[in-house]
Amino acid sequence: MKVSSGTAGVKSRVNEYEVNLAIGLQLRDALEALGCEVYMTRETNDVDISNQERAKMMNEYGVDLVLRLHCDGSDNSKANGIAMYVNETGSIARDSYVAADYLLNAMTEATGAKKNSIHQTDTYTGNNWSTVPCILVEMGFMSNPEEDMKLVTPEYQALLVQGMVEGIARWQGR
Repeated sequence: MKVSSGTAGVKSRVNEYEVNLAIGLQLRDALEALGCEVYMTRETNDVDISNQERAKMMNEYGVDLVLRLHCDGSDNSKANGIAMYVNETGSIARDSYVAADYLLNAMTEATGAKKNSIHQTDTYTGNNWSTVPCILVEMGFMSNPEEDMKLVTPEYQALLVQGMVEGIARWQGR
């Protein structure tokens, strides 16, 4: 499957892909300001690229870390918090887990969000095709009215970015 729209805010009605891109662009700018080289799989909402193609692209660039930004959804409107998904097995599993741990801690410190788990699974195409450390970052639940309204604000997005930048810096020993 190529592009899917994902979830949408239960209260804001904003599409997940719009929130993901807004945060991704802010993260790119913050990392580049620190001298990092950043590659994006998209810089607009008008794309048609599969998760497998995204992974292959990042592999070819030889990046240090891939972050796959997402917002979560659940039938339980009280579900909230930040979670990470990494491979359970394979050559990148350990490095991905360690990086996810740094990110999860820094993001929950920066935002005050609930710290959910680092899920280890081999069921995500984007992670499975990656040959470099790769994390699917679930930044919060758009199915939770309160968290949804936070996720669409520039202020909360800036806190998420701050946490990701700090987590990456810690992971790289900076």
